[in-house]
Amino acid sequence: MNKDSQDLRMSLPQKIRFNPFTRYFTMFMACLAMFYAIYVMTVRINSDSSALMKAIPFIIIFLALDSLLRNSFNLNTVFLTDDFIEFGFILKKNQRIKWESINKLEVVISKRRLIRYIYTDENGMDKILTTTLGFPHMLAILNVVAEKAVNAEFDDFLKSVLITK
Repeated sequence: MNKDSQDLRMSLPQKIRFNPFTRYFTMFMACLAMFYAIYVMTVRINSDSSALMKAIPFIIIFLALDSLLRNSFNLNTVFLTDDFIEFGFILKKNQRIKWESINKLEVVISKRRLIRYIYTDENGMDKILTTTLGFPHMLAILNVVAEKAVNAEFDDFLKSVLITK
């Protein structure tokens, strides 16, 4: 048995976080790059500047804003308990899913590897929550989900990877 999944299973409730230093440092650097690009646009660039020098600050702002938004809206924490799993985000509302309401888990192979949780909310509506596979200890988290969500169906890839089902 995988040591990570065994540790998570024995010590519920468990909170797993993306490294806060990495996340907040990246967000800080993105803001710094945007402010510097705005400074360059307002102070350094004039009508005599080349078209390339005029375009570079916009490219920097675009890339920095993309990084800032990705880090702000991507999965930040996973909180596992005996009753539910909660997905936490920085600028998005947290999603709490009870184990018995998880219907299906599937891996989506696209540009980024994703996990799609299909569940039923309190109103009886089917909802979909998509997270990245790159989150820390994802295999251990999926093993806990497989153990606790007894009604859940898993796609072929997850059935071959998971230890508990």
